[in-house]
Amino acid sequence: MTIQIVGKMLGGTAGANPQSFADQINKYTPQLLELGGLSFVTGYLQTFLLSVLAERLLREIKRECLKSLLRQEVSYFDTESIGSLSTLFAQQTQNLLKGISDSFGQGIQSFSMMFVSFYIGFQTDISIAEMLMTVVPVLMVLIAVMIVILTKRNKQLDQVNEEGGGLAEELLGAIQTVASFGGEDKSLRKYETLLCRAEKIGVFIGTFMGCFIMFFFVFLYSMFGASYWYGSSLIADGKSDFGKVYTTVFSCTMGAMSVVGLVPCFQGIAKATIAVKALFKVIDRQPKFNNGRTSKHAEESISGPIEFKDVAFKYPNRDNLVLSKVSFIVSPGQTCALVGQSVSTC
Repeated sequence: MTIQIVGKMLGGTAGANPQSFADQINKYTPQLLELGGLSFVTGYLQTFLLSVLAERLLREIKRECLKSLLRQEVSYFDTESIGSLSTLFAQQTQNLLKGISDSFGQGIQSFSMMFVSFYIGFQTDISIAEMLMTVVPVLMVLIAVMIVILTKRNKQLDQVNEEGGGLAEELLGAIQTVASFGGEDKSLRKYETLLCRAEKIGVFIGTFMGCFIMFFFVFLYSMFGASYWYGSSLIADGKSDFGKVYTTVFSCTMGAMSVVGLVPCFQGIAKATIAVKALFKVIDRQPKFNNGRTSKHAEESISGPIEFKDVAFKYPNRDNLVLSKVSFIVSPGQTCALVGQSVSTC
């Protein structure tokens, strides 16, 4: 809309005397001010409403995630580390928040600007707009390739960051045990391996985005030069004027810029999609057996003997049995110890 108003103003001031120029400025300046005020109000409402929606949605998802984790059996936490789960909450919830509050709103805004800009360009001068539209299919193909590649790489990067964050949190939480067994070097090598993997993925994403922006600006400035050359020939032949050429060229240029504006929006939405899948994977997981946590009140006192009969046990992440056909009875008041190679319990 701003480009259309400015184009009309420039078309009316071309070759005009100072008084006519001032009249044109006074005519269109209030319209530009009204458009700026409307853009401010709608932009504020968009940001405010989407932010409130994202925060409320995120609150419910966090609540359901925690409820699901509290229902899981103990063996689930032997395969999924606490550090990895806490990193999942911290990182993926932020990706989801940014995807809804920022990327989604900006994507709608960019898509609307792209549609309206091309519409204004075709309505003003269809011959120039048709020439400019020859570049748009190339941009669409580049964006489609970019979305597929970035979605895959961002998913890999999130997985590596979750592993690294979980490992760091576990090491810092048990630093005394790590130091007592001399596991500092081994832990650092393992963490450094994860950092190198994250670095390679990040470098690839940065290089790919740089090449995409480079190709886009090559097409953009080529489109600029060709459109102004063709527009000047139309003006020389008397088939158009400067205002129409300006409006058409800059409308289609803004439409092409909006296509590029969709790139970070699609990237943020892709991250939010990955975050939703990871969070709902936790929410939808059903425990392998009923853990009995259906009662809201625990029993105040339980008395009687405890009997183990042909008990077998192994950790989920190990193949060998820790206990095999163990049978014994513990009487009330009796103390019994289970002693293994690396741990004991009473």
